[in-house]
Amino acid sequence: MLAQVEALALKVTTPFYCYDESKIDFQLSRMKAFFEGLDAFPGFAMKANANPHLMKLFLAQGVGMDVISSGEFLSARCAGADPANLIWNGNIKSLDEMRWMCRQGLGWVNVDSFQELRRWKSLMDEGVERLPGLFVRINPEIAADTHPSIATGLGVHKFGIGLYELAEVMAFARLYDLSIKGLHVHIGSQICDFKTLEKAYAMVCEEATKYGLKHINLGGGWGIPYAEGRELDLLELRRVVRDFLKPFTVFCELGRFLIGEAGYYVVRVREVRKSAGACLVITDGGMHHLLRPSLYQAEHGFSVFSPDGDEKSKMKVMGRLCESGDVLIPETMACLPQEDSLIAIHQAGAYGFSMASHYNGFPLPSEWLLKSSGEWQCIREQEEAGAFLHAVPGGMEC
Repeated sequence: MLAQVEALALKVTTPFYCYDESKIDFQLSRMKAFFEGLDAFPGFAMKANANPHLMKLFLAQGVGMDVISSGEFLSARCAGADPANLIWNGNIKSLDEMRWMCRQGLGWVNVDSFQELRRWKSLMDEGVERLPGLFVRINPEIAADTHPSIATGLGVHKFGIGLYELAEVMAFARLYDLSIKGLHVHIGSQICDFKTLEKAYAMVCEEATKYGLKHINLGGGWGIPYAEGRELDLLELRRVVRDFLKPFTVFCELGRFLIGEAGYYVVRVREVRKSAGACLVITDGGMHHLLRPSLYQAEHGFSVFSPDGDEKSKMKVMGRLCESGDVLIPETMACLPQEDSLIAIHQAGAYGFSMASHYNGFPLPSEWLLKSSGEWQCIREQEEAGAFLHAVPGGMEC
């Protein structure tokens, strides 16, 4: 893949994102192997990457979609997704959004709070023709060994209904004929300890059995190897959970696992500055495109094309933004790039472009897909300068 990335960079303006279709296919095959022998309805979490061209790859293999917003819903529909196969997730859902989703024929929703369930009841009272299938998201009080900002399974987090409240929630649903189809659990992202997921899966199965429910949603969170190399032992997870998953129709919402390793963020070195014992490699990219290193202190693997010799030096790779925290690769030992060298940052397929912004007024980058045929396809054109002004009301001279 890296040779093809370098060849593309000779033709395309940096920075840009690119993705490997064959790697996505491989991860899909691993997911399918995990669910083999189970009644499963796997889904892709669009918050990881919502490009409709990429969504088509998942839809072609029978994978559903987990959406957070009407924007992601529209992207899924643009890719050709059936609304009946879409799951609406998220922390807060307004009545207007709920009415809109019902009109669109949404198939499923994860109910995140008791207050939200009451809003679904009020829609029923309004005479809404059909509600989506309701999953109740539980908060199981299980700590995940991951970055605090992507942990979601404790009471201090804003997600889901505590087990202490579940009986009251289910009684409310029965009282008002709200048909709860199943339970949902998601305790965080980038989880590499299979025992933590085993505990969460066992708990959601136990609670579903208690209430006679036949559907469960395992969420996502399967960890991939970033620079540190840790990843989830998927074979061991399957071994320990397969038997107690068998009685259920099993949903999931995998994002990072399916697309994270398939993506690269490619930047060009503009200056190499050496001062006070530090070597700063400054690129034409930055945290406005790849936020994870600055936001989560995430460490991605990377490749330097055409380095200035074979000797390794201590260096830090940074972006061009007006922020000292604009870091792409924290201080590390590597072959020092020279000006105009390319750097490909690995594991950038998930939460890369989807978290990008117009900070400092820079345009969003292009996106490219390396097809299984070996051909590159542009799946998003690079924005023009000033694109962030498009939503500014008229009457302004720019």
